[in-house]
This record gives sequence, C-alpha cells and structure tokens, in this order.
Amino acid sequence: MKICRQSQSFFAITMIFDLILLCPTLGLWIFVMIAHYLSYRNNQIIIGPNSVILKTGVMNIRTHEIRYSKINSITTHKGIFTLGTITIFSGNDVSGLSFDRLDRPEDIKRDIDLRIEENTK
Repeated sequence: MKICRQSQSFFAITMIFDLILLCPTLGLWIFVMIAHYLSYRNNQIIIGPNSVILKTGVMNIRTHEIRYSKINSITTHKGIFTLGTITIFSGNDVSGLSFDRLDRPEDIKRDIDLRIEENTK
C-alpha cells in the first residue's frame, strides 16, 4: 500500500506566507496553522492492492474508494512549480474525482496504471 499526500513544499510555503501575513495576530495564525496542518495530514491518496482510496477534508473527512476494475481513465495536469492534479474517472462519472497540489502526479498515475494491469491479468 502506498500513501501519497499533497506537496510538502506547498505546505511549507503556505505556513511561511501565513506567518508573515498574520504575524500581528498570533492567535489567528495558530488557528490557521492548525487548519493547514490538518488539511495536509488528512488529504491523501492510498494506492491499495485492489483499489484507490481518496481521503479529503479537515473536520469532515470524505473517503472515496474506487476499485481498479471500475476506473475508466486517469488524467493529470501539471502546473507551475511542478505541482499538479490527478483526476480519476470511473463508471459514468463526468467530472471525476480530483486530488490537487501533488508533487509528481504522473508518478502516481503510473503506479495506478501498473495496479490496473496487475488486477486485469
């Protein structure tokens, strides 16, 4: 099982920016810092033996499990600073399930593609 989280560099830059912006109000900065940490800690993609599990949320955590046999396609989008998004389409899904601010979305796509090939044999 492989667990992928959002980019650590994005998390660090967000913390530094919030510290500079909210420095005069230390109490507010601590609250925002805790919210960012919980978001970083709870948002994850788990590439399991039979399915991909996407967990998102800070207080209310949503869990989406997609079996490899149900995945139709996977798209990746790489933006500035090598951060990107992966979107998984399954069944008759039009919008797909997206997970953003990933360091290397193409590596995650490759891992999922390998698991799909293993499960179809």
